[in-house]
Amino acid sequence: LNWFLWDQKSPFTDFVRNMICFRKEHPILQEDSFYQGEQIIWHGINIEDPNWEEKSPIIAFVIMSPDENHLYVAFNATPNPIHFNLPEIKTNKKWYQIVSTDAPPPDDFLTEGKEKLIEAPIYILKPYSSAILKLN
Repeated sequence: LNWFLWDQKSPFTDFVRNMICFRKEHPILQEDSFYQGEQIIWHGINIEDPNWEEKSPIIAFVIMSPDENHLYVAFNATPNPIHFNLPEIKTNKKWYQIVSTDAPPPDDFLTEGKEKLIEAPIYILKPYSSAILKLN
């Protein structure tokens, strides 16, 4: 990685650029303090069951948005695919995949209108990857 080559187009710079735009488009990601109380709900493989052991290789959470376009974020630092149970949706909204770091570019970041609908109540996260889903 050469930080002096920003003018050159690369999959990595596209990904970073997309992530910066995504953060700017979502006020809930612009908080100036840590999320507290009901702003964040922690999960593990199962809903509201995070593994807080020091060497736990997986974690997931939902950042609760006032407009109910919540964000589900999951990390898998294992050599195996992990099946995460997604939080139940109590509205007519659905989960859409925005980011999946295991996908090759440009499918690692799906821009608005190209998001992938997640129909199952389970999200399979491949080894050594992370994902961001948006409730829409």
